[in-house]
Amino acid sequence: MFNIKDMNNIKLITFNNLSNNDVNSFFIFIENLYNQKLCFKLIFDLTNMSTTDLIHLPKILKFMLKNKENSIKYMEKSAVIIKSKAIKSIIDNFVFKIHPPVKPNIITNNMNNALDFLH
Repeated sequence: MFNIKDMNNIKLITFNNLSNNDVNSFFIFIENLYNQKLCFKLIFDLTNMSTTDLIHLPKILKFMLKNKENSIKYMEKSAVIIKSKAIKSIIDNFVFKIHPPVKPNIITNNMNNALDFLH
């Protein structure tokens, strides 16, 4: 499942039980943000993500690398909410090694810290 909530110039993106359609919808959403040519902030809420969702990581990483310039240009900051130590370890030791954050980023385990960082 892929959900978006708009919170005053902060886009809250929630992932869990992802399908290929969810991942493609996420790509379309991000591309639409870039096409608006406006700066934005993101919260990725991975609280309910399971290790089975990680099968989509190679496709997501490829998309991130392809859109690195747009991220540099339009994304102001991002926050990632992760409660699972296993998923945090994979994000830290795999995802961010291949594609380090290009803008200020925090990994936290709660929404309040994410919002404080983005404001």
